[in-house]
Amino acid sequence: DADADADADADPFDCSDSWVLTYNIEGVFRVTDTTAGLGDATNDVGGGPHDEISFRVPDDGGAPAAGMAVLESINLHQNFSVSIDLAGPLTITTDLISSTSDECGVASGSLEDRTIYWDTCNYGSNHGTVNWSAVDGADGPGCMEDYNVQGTLLCSDGSSLIDCSMGGLTDGLNTEDTTYDQPLNNIEFSEDWTTMHMGEDGGPGGVTAGYGVEVPSRVESRTWLSLSGTLVSMDLEATPACLCE
Repeated sequence: DADADADADADPFDCSDSWVLTYNIEGVFRVTDTTAGLGDATNDVGGGPHDEISFRVPDDGGAPAAGMAVLESINLHQNFSVSIDLAGPLTITTDLISSTSDECGVASGSLEDRTIYWDTCNYGSNHGTVNWSAVDGADGPGCMEDYNVQGTLLCSDGSSLIDCSMGGLTDGLNTEDTTYDQPLNNIEFSEDWTTMHMGEDGGPGGVTAGYGVEVPSRVESRTWLSLSGTLVSMDLEATPACLCE
């Protein structure tokens, strides 16, 4: 992202107080590019009391200001089912928590005009295909570091033509515990800071299609996440020493 590259050298925080902005988040998880489109789906995620994202941004005169910004933490519950009916139903029920946290920041960028432009984050190999997985991941200070996806995927196979193994799963309960570095799209805040939105510049083939940021897929498909948030708290706190210049 050209904006991210241009803002990668934002001045670090000074050792005065800075703002921690925490939002309750909900979003949409999209599955595309499955075989013949049979598994393509759109699912709501988040929205629970523990689904939150927190950012730290500079202070200027008692208000958030331009400069270095970091993502401190995220916790997102993804609970939904996708069914394919092909000579009988095959259903995959997802119940995952995605999270990462560090007061020194799990991703860095620059806040300008109420938008966080993330520093460089380079997608790993196979990105742009149905075979981009968490093993390939991404790398750079603008990625969410040590993003952990943990929970279960329940595959119920009632089809005579396809089976769970085609999605890299076994019939029944599958456990998931994967940690990798996850890219982000720019974060846009409302004028009064009461809402945030992760820009939806992504989409298949790089087209701006409102899909959100791409996330690795366990099966042969492409998956996307968009997020919106409502302010929970806005606190002026001491800046951790690890972020001071």
